[in-house]
Amino acid sequence: MNRFTFKKRGIAAATVCLVALLIALPSFSYAKTAKTAQRKLNKSMIFDTRNHDVNRIFLPISNESTFGQNIANGSAGTFWPYPATLDAYIFGAGIWIGAQIEDGVDEQGNPVLKPLVSVGYNPNSGDSEMTPGGLPFDKTNPDYRVLMSTDDADRAIWPIRDENDNPVFSSDQDSWCQYNDFDQSEHVLDQDGIPIEERPLGILITQIGFAYSIPAYQDIVFLTYDITNKSRELRTPDGTVRFPNGQTLRDVYLGVVCDPDIGEAADDQITYFKGLYAPPGETEPLELNLGINYDDDGLEASFTNPAGVGVVGYNFMQSPKATRDVFIDPLQTILIRQGEELGMTSLKQFTLETDPRDDGERYFAMRGFDHISGEYDRFDRTEVAADQRFIQNTGPFDLAPDSTVRVVVAVLAAQDSTELLKAAYNAQKAFNLNFILPSPPPSPKLTLVPGNKKVTVVWDNSPENAPDPFYPFRGADQNYREFDFEGYRVYRSEDGSEWTLIDSCDIANADTTGRGNNSGLHYSFVDSVGLINGYPYYYAVTSYDFNSSPASLESGRSLNAQQVSPRTEPANYRPPSEMQVSQANTGDGVLQIAANVLFPFDVKSTSYTMTIDSVRGTRTRPFYHYSLDGTSESYDGVLIADLVGTEYVMAEQKSVVLNGAELAFQGRADINTYRINNVTEAGSGDAVSGLVSVVIPDRRHLYSANKFQLVFRAAGDNYTVEVTDLDNNIPVEFSSAIGGYTWGFIRINPNIFPLEETIPAAGVPKLSLPGIEISGFTKDDLSDGLTWIVNATGDRSPAKGDVYTLTFPDVANYTQTGSLDNIRVVPDPYIVRNEWEGGYEFQRLSFTNLPNRCTIRIFTISGELVKTIEHNSDGGNSAIENSQGGAAYWDLITNSERQIASGVYIYHIESEVGEKVGRFAVIR
Repeated sequence: MNRFTFKKRGIAAATVCLVALLIALPSFSYAKTAKTAQRKLNKSMIFDTRNHDVNRIFLPISNESTFGQNIANGSAGTFWPYPATLDAYIFGAGIWIGAQIEDGVDEQGNPVLKPLVSVGYNPNSGDSEMTPGGLPFDKTNPDYRVLMSTDDADRAIWPIRDENDNPVFSSDQDSWCQYNDFDQSEHVLDQDGIPIEERPLGILITQIGFAYSIPAYQDIVFLTYDITNKSRELRTPDGTVRFPNGQTLRDVYLGVVCDPDIGEAADDQITYFKGLYAPPGETEPLELNLGINYDDDGLEASFTNPAGVGVVGYNFMQSPKATRDVFIDPLQTILIRQGEELGMTSLKQFTLETDPRDDGERYFAMRGFDHISGEYDRFDRTEVAADQRFIQNTGPFDLAPDSTVRVVVAVLAAQDSTELLKAAYNAQKAFNLNFILPSPPPSPKLTLVPGNKKVTVVWDNSPENAPDPFYPFRGADQNYREFDFEGYRVYRSEDGSEWTLIDSCDIANADTTGRGNNSGLHYSFVDSVGLINGYPYYYAVTSYDFNSSPASLESGRSLNAQQVSPRTEPANYRPPSEMQVSQANTGDGVLQIAANVLFPFDVKSTSYTMTIDSVRGTRTRPFYHYSLDGTSESYDGVLIADLVGTEYVMAEQKSVVLNGAELAFQGRADINTYRINNVTEAGSGDAVSGLVSVVIPDRRHLYSANKFQLVFRAAGDNYTVEVTDLDNNIPVEFSSAIGGYTWGFIRINPNIFPLEETIPAAGVPKLSLPGIEISGFTKDDLSDGLTWIVNATGDRSPAKGDVYTLTFPDVANYTQTGSLDNIRVVPDPYIVRNEWEGGYEFQRLSFTNLPNRCTIRIFTISGELVKTIEHNSDGGNSAIENSQGGAAYWDLITNSERQIASGVYIYHIESEVGEKVGRFAVIR
């Protein structure tokens, strides 16, 4: 047997013998072969199992304490690293609560104490003595299901609220449930089915889970247990209150028991780490209380992880405090003072053959004794590989009626012991920060729109205004930003585990993270390279931030990953007409606007008004801020142009989805074409002589109007001017700074700054306009009310005040006409399998180019009806109308639930569009 030593960085290491663990990682296997643990579930209960699945640990949890198990199948349910593999690491786990209760008196009248243990998971039978729900005791209330923060219906009734009654979440995926041990019927049999007289303790458990997708915490799921003594509520079978004043539970021990099978059950080993530890790069050691399970030889034939078999651990992070000075060992050498946290007081190991058989043995083991030999040893390690299980315990303490204690554990997985200790350290660090961590923005809401050999990925902008919850706890880091959203990344996968980055975008600002390029945001991406109709693809969109430390965090791909298959459009589908654009003012801008319809049946006949509100940025990269206003929707955005040679180029940029479509903007302006033709007097139209009018190359992004009106006004013995952009019919404001969409007088000979609002008293004046300067006049040439018109020609940039009207004329629909000639069966012939079938248990062929609604009847060559399929393009689980398009799938199963035989089959398609008859072949 090999031994491993954990080294503590920066401190004298308390070494721990860690049995030959570590090696490579596992792959999927349902652990138990010699035994299963399939529960007989009471259907009257609101029994519920949900999954933590946002990071690399796939962990089932339930509202009767059992976690880590696929309870319905009685099989292992915890996988790592998920979703890349389905390698199994936990067969089942749950909480135990043991206590001494008064059970009569002895001959001297002293109370006799009896140990009772309420079992949340029995590793031998798979049973739990807990039942779903809180109090009043009602195990049929649907609100007592397991709640997940990633479920909108659950968020609506989320029980943890702030002072404004808003739900409070702590991680990428929180879970919440309650259960209790009140049901006497769950306490009447031991593992051999023999009746026993044990009864409930009267406890209520509130269980909360946290899972994060960021790298430092992607191999951790936290479980918090609040255990409350509710013995006042206990009743006898006839309804009598058993303890009107409640009962104090004495010498309570709390334990988390686990049957952590790594692949096959019979070759597991158990060890532990208890002491201070700090991984490389960390200077502050933290106390770890870690139970560890590893595979004896590091080999599991069924595992698929190329890195090999990993290890799994359980870090005991918070325990109750001692309610009195207490020795936790029989030799009275280890004293815990009243008010001190008890910590992990023991870790006991047992096997399939030696599981504690009743509450007496269970309670004995929780105290740190070997329940078979009676020997005391607080912490066990195994020497022989077997179907191992263990329980981590804390105690003893007393729990008075209506009082609550908390236990917090972290379920961990890693490739080896070094990585496991690092994960445990990160878990403890997160707990010490009350789970308030630097975190990425939330992932956007994702919608996938299938098309013909393409998929359109659409997301919303909800992450952009999400505050970082760590901001109030940033400490001395004054550079830490509360609103730190930076951009989006789009990924595709063919199996849901290996992901390829296919698109990205980020805010147009000065921040970079090495992967963003200030491209500007968009909210859709059309993936059309190499896609096959009928083949399933996975997509995810993440959001990432930019901050001081860490510099950038990205949300998890699993938070919104979805699957979709491209398909043909219905044969009778008619898309909405193109959006019409008109410019409301007289300017002749170069901005081109089009609508890319993403959700055709969401498009309504309506109009929007778009206004350029301001122009900011720099000469080489101006930003055009705009607003969109419609009947029921509005939106603010920004467009970006880049100076390329003599041209301002606005590459295609997109808005969020409005009216079922995104707006696409682009433009190109050759600024060298911009010229001042002349300056004329209003009314007569005569050119003003002696003026020098020039365009300023350094301000070419301001070439945004071809006509300005200048009205001079007397100001005492001086003059000022009113400037109007006639193209956009907006006033141009004065500014003392040069270079904006403003005006001001400059004194030349020499040039004097800042700009002035009246003609300078000395020197020769020059008038600065947006992108233009005019000189060659003096104060003596002016009079009150004198009006000049500055006339220019050539390409101009979008300008503040530009107004556009965007009109959507009509909507998408289905017609009663269309061709059915393109209907095909794919593949034809069907030969055993095809490339887009999901697995050997799953077979299908496709009918393509169908109308939106039709009936497909399939016959043998002799005319016997084999299968009837009702096709509806709006079917399936998608909320998108026309999600099924013109494709329908058949699993080659008959109406009588039988496999079809090889042969030639006839299909008949009946619809409002018409009828079609054809044939196809199946070869097995």
